Amino acid sequence: MHTPHLNHDSRESLYVARQPILNTAGQVFGYELLHRDTTESGEDGAAAGARGLTDVVLNVGLDTLSEGRSAFLNFTKDLLIADAATLLPAAKVVIQLRRGIAVDDAVVDACRDLHDRGYRIAIDFVSDPEAERLLPFVKYVKIDVRALSPGAQAALARRFAAGEIRSVAEKVETAEAHAVAKQAGFTLFQGYYFCKPVTCKA
Repeated sequence: MHTPHLNHDSRESLYVARQPILNTAGQVFGYELLHRDTTESGEDGAAAGARGLTDVVLNVGLDTLSEGRSAFLNFTKDLLIADAATLLPAAKVVIQLRRGIAVDDAVVDACRDLHDRGYRIAIDFVSDPEAERLLPFVKYVKIDVRALSPGAQAALARRFAAGEIRSVAEKVETAEAHAVAKQAGFTLFQGYYFCKPVTCKA
């Protein structure tokens, strides 16, 4: 898989890891982008996330990293509520909520607003009544298939497809797991079976 050459004029190196998300034909649908901070700055998660977002958008560029495909970017609660997503082009990004975000009224309102502005949102599947409040605004649900039976995978894929939500099978680590998820009805796949995250240095 081609890794883009990145140029960056700062003396401090920037590292961004990316992992492909593939469709049923085995083609790259998009990339999940993860900021890699090589400094020991003591930043908390929100600050590091904000810095990573700024680096990707301003210093590197989404098109360079995602090769024109959809870029899945992880957002903290603080970034989400601060409308940081509006700095990004809606047609090119998927706002992926970080695992463990507490869903409250502010999060629901932010997701509703982004949805109304044409942004796509992805969440990790969590069987939780509060997380269910986000589903009307979600385009992608990422599901860890490692601990799910084929029947459970199929049930979830059918459920979300009925709501016009695309299910992403993540943590796909073997050919067998890929075959099971595909048979279950998943249309997007991500995991070490296809490719481990590739770190690009700017």
